[in-house]
Amino acid sequence: METPPFRIRMRTTAAVFASILAFGLPSPSDASERVALVIGNNDYPAIRDAQGREVREAKLENCVRDATAVRDLLRDKLGFAEGNIVFATDQSRVGIFKSLDAFQKLAAKADIAVIYYAGHGMESLDGRETFLIPVDADLAGAAESEAVLEATGVGLGGILEKFGRATRGAKVVLLDCCRDRPKGRTLVDGAAVRGGGLALLDEHIPADTLILLAAAPNRQASDGLDHGPFTKALLEVLPVGGRSMFDAFFAVSDRVQETTQRQQVPWLKFDGSGAIFRENFLVGRGPEVAKVEVPGNTAEMAKLQAELEAERKRREEVERRAEAERKVREEAMKKQSPPPIVSTPSDSPSMMATLWDKITGAKPTVPPNPPTAAQTPSSLPSQSPAPSNPPAVPMVKTDPAPAPAYPASRGMEGSRAGEVREFGGIEMVWCPAGEFLMGSPTSEKDRGDDERQHRVTLTRGFWLAKTETTQGQWRRAMGSNPSHFRGTDLPVESVSWGDAQDWLEKMNEKHPLPEGWKWELPTEAQWEYACRAGTETVFSFGNMLNGKGANCNGNYAYGMGAKGSYLEKTAKVGSYETNAWGLHDMHGNVWEWCRNWYGDYNSYRHLLGDARNDPTGPASGLVRVFRGGGWSSNAADCRSAHRGRVTPDIRDRYLGFRAAAVPPAR
Repeated sequence: METPPFRIRMRTTAAVFASILAFGLPSPSDASERVALVIGNNDYPAIRDAQGREVREAKLENCVRDATAVRDLLRDKLGFAEGNIVFATDQSRVGIFKSLDAFQKLAAKADIAVIYYAGHGMESLDGRETFLIPVDADLAGAAESEAVLEATGVGLGGILEKFGRATRGAKVVLLDCCRDRPKGRTLVDGAAVRGGGLALLDEHIPADTLILLAAAPNRQASDGLDHGPFTKALLEVLPVGGRSMFDAFFAVSDRVQETTQRQQVPWLKFDGSGAIFRENFLVGRGPEVAKVEVPGNTAEMAKLQAELEAERKRREEVERRAEAERKVREEAMKKQSPPPIVSTPSDSPSMMATLWDKITGAKPTVPPNPPTAAQTPSSLPSQSPAPSNPPAVPMVKTDPAPAPAYPASRGMEGSRAGEVREFGGIEMVWCPAGEFLMGSPTSEKDRGDDERQHRVTLTRGFWLAKTETTQGQWRRAMGSNPSHFRGTDLPVESVSWGDAQDWLEKMNEKHPLPEGWKWELPTEAQWEYACRAGTETVFSFGNMLNGKGANCNGNYAYGMGAKGSYLEKTAKVGSYETNAWGLHDMHGNVWEWCRNWYGDYNSYRHLLGDARNDPTGPASGLVRVFRGGGWSSNAADCRSAHRGRVTPDIRDRYLGFRAAAVPPAR
């Protein structure tokens, strides 16, 4: 639902629409014959569980921005008079219907009428209807109940019925929203519902109507950065003249598929003949309409429709096979390492498909393609590749390691960055006091709005574990193992923030540190400082990642076109190359809890001019920070600056942590 950096929003095509608006009317300056309704919804309330606790954010970032850009495009480049554009943002269900009524009155004598919507959306269980989601809708209820979805959403079928009566001119519907069916509603006799989407509308689409959708059936669409991928493609493609409306759509579709690496595949529906859309051309950069003679016989149209239908069936077959292969892999994984039965808050279907829509931050949840072999790019460090099937090391009961004697003459302070010492049986790396740029520059692709770059000073050095906390290290302290993927040298996961605190308390009891130092989680600033290890690039090893430099979902690469590996599980700690200070797996494998509550960087304490000394984050909050990305994350979510957050009671196979040894407070 939201989006890569990609936050996923339940959206449809923003980029295509304008391409379809300005076809060959007598004069683009005759704005009285063109009307539009443009709606963008961002301000959705957070999803909460039955106890009223916030589970995840539902607010979107770019829908209002996209809608504003669409309005400006219509008004400034496509000849729509400002008075003929009904523009609305953050609309309730009643507000959407009021906007539709105002639009209907304008559309009565229009030669072209356009509806554009950006915001959350869902498909019905049978895949035959798409619902726009108002900002006052019950999102959690709609994810579980078809009745709630119908009661709180606005169905496309009803919009088309109103639209068809409003005008006899050309009609374009642009829905920049997702079309997925959350898990609470998708299981029928144990199988996910499949279908072409909007099937019932095929015989009921009003004449001279074209519907553009950003996502394929039961798929999500990205919220993007400054604009969703469709809007961005639109702004790039639309100024190029000489294309029929069909050609423009396919050009935008190609651009979107290219930029999202086929994570999004646009979808098209139109009335039976669609003649008006294939015989008219888009407006170019100048005020004149480009129009040429094109063949327009019914046989050609029938051929085109047959090709589109064949492509739809082909895609459904690919999806069916991919789903079958996924189930086979899951069954094989269960037989190799059965997960423990643990009841956690994230088991609830009311969490809108899963918690990890947010952890992967929005990014797209399109089923990944099978992993493909790819060479490690020259800009990535050489490494020992993570095994495709990391061997499970038998769990052996051992006595806790005795606390080592720390030489008093040496003290706890390290002598250089990257120095390694062992405390409590754990190799720790020295991270000296220093200054660094925290966050990301505005030019960084897929950055979040909460990553504002600012200078931070850490006045005290600290020790950070060379690897993520392993299951062996956890078991020695706690006598148990909560992990889903089992192996002594695999990172411990399925632990909440509170679970990590329990482990740290045990370490402080069994392996107390001298001089007032103690075992802790790193602060968010300490974590990013150690991750960067003196670098200012996207990752500690450069600006590209595709699953070769870290354990992540290499199907969704960053900064490169080549796909990499996707293990679909955790890897043995230390399987990938270290950063400059000798720390392993700061990117990928499991997300790592940090000490702070999440908050805007402006809320961090110790603000001194442009420098921030030893920031610890807000004094209180609802969600805790985690960092680094995990084994299932898109590469973009493994960036050094990327910030994740969730309620501290969540346990999942994606979540682990890394221990720090910190000095006493001054």
